[in-house]
Amino acid sequence: MAEQSQSWQDLRPSSKNSEKASWRARARLIFLWVKRIVFAAALAAAAYGGYFAYKNGAIEKLLTPSTEELKEVVFKTDGAITKAWAQERGLLPEKQNIAQIDVKKIQADFLAVAQIKAAAVAKIYPDKILIEIKERKPAARVAIAQEAVADLPWVMGIPLAQKNGGFEPYPPAGAIDELITSARAALPQSFETWRTINASELQSITLPVMVVSTTDNVKIIFHAKNIKFQLEKLEYILRYFEEEGLANVEKIDLSLKDMATASLRSKK
Repeated sequence: MAEQSQSWQDLRPSSKNSEKASWRARARLIFLWVKRIVFAAALAAAAYGGYFAYKNGAIEKLLTPSTEELKEVVFKTDGAITKAWAQERGLLPEKQNIAQIDVKKIQADFLAVAQIKAAAVAKIYPDKILIEIKERKPAARVAIAQEAVADLPWVMGIPLAQKNGGFEPYPPAGAIDELITSARAALPQSFETWRTINASELQSITLPVMVVSTTDNVKIIFHAKNIKFQLEKLEYILRYFEEEGLANVEKIDLSLKDMATASLRSKK
């Protein structure tokens, strides 16, 4: 039987077989990516679940024996607030399993007190809580007279609203604090003559100013912004007055943006 000759067309692989092989390859690739996506999703879900459990104290509750109860609150401050004061206002945690104590809530409660600038709360196992606070330093006296602040100027013209045995925060108080702190550092001798600060116009939309009155009955007007620049202008003016022997100054206005004005008392 004679051998049959084959052409190069007969030697080509079947297009049908090629299509099947190509489909299987694509299927394997798709399956591989699906596995990767499912694994990534499971990993993300596990990570989120662990984070959620951590944030809600579930892990801590599982690892902490139920017999561990709070025995001591270690209280530290750089100011005048006492542990007894915090206890009276319900800021300290009650005796309970230390794992049940929400340190974030305790921290938030302390930060809600206007006098407190910063607060840190931590658990010290097996039975202690550490509370550390930083208080805002007094910059001026507002309707109080205590020996510790007797050398500070009085602030007038601000509302005093009581709340929970204390006072509501005064939003523009930062400007008053900056003025006093900066003036005390830059012009200590001049600052010693400051007796009152009138802040009744501090919340003005058009011209928020503070008016300082000195022992020499000189009015010094400050804008709420760029206080350090205004103090530089004041230092120059005071030096000029001293060199020229001018002692009858009535008012110095530093609230203008690029200039300052001074007026003398009229001679009678």
